[in-house]
Amino acid sequence: MIRLEPASNLWLITGPTHSGKTTFLFEIVELFKKKGFSCSGLLCPARFSRGRRIGYEGMNIHTGEIFPLAGIDGPENRQKAGRFYFDPDGLAKAKAAVSGISRADLTVVDEIGHLELRGSGLWPEVLGLLKQPQVKWFVVRRSLVDRFLKRIGQGTPVLHFSDTDLTVKLESVMGKAPPSRR
Repeated sequence: MIRLEPASNLWLITGPTHSGKTTFLFEIVELFKKKGFSCSGLLCPARFSRGRRIGYEGMNIHTGEIFPLAGIDGPENRQKAGRFYFDPDGLAKAKAAVSGISRADLTVVDEIGHLELRGSGLWPEVLGLLKQPQVKWFVVRRSLVDRFLKRIGQGTPVLHFSDTDLTVKLESVMGKAPPSRR
């Protein structure tokens, strides 16, 4: 197993809606893979119709499987956060993506929102991940960062997507040399 030795094994990414956080994480995952690291977790790109966001897909980083996760239409008995209804099968796949690979070097969770901070959604899986040694990158809405940090009871580096020194912060995580295997 490859070990990273960053200043912290948990990093939060936050920024405005549609600022490119998920796209950035796609790039981070690819960078980690090119350096020989194993990656797991969940990315959630938005789905659009006629220029309007209508939902989110889930993507299992380890397997590459893409599945419907949430949409603006759904039965009233589904879990709901904001205007989005969560597909029960999609949520089950998202949970599996987040908890399935505990030995990965990097695990990404895109994103932790209101549902999780109410103790639902991916919250049980997030709590499990926090006990694991691998590097974790979580997307947390800007308005929820303080609540999330208070809930987990620890300080952690926060990468604000609008930071001009984001590349410098990333280099502090990755280092300039290729990873070594231990």
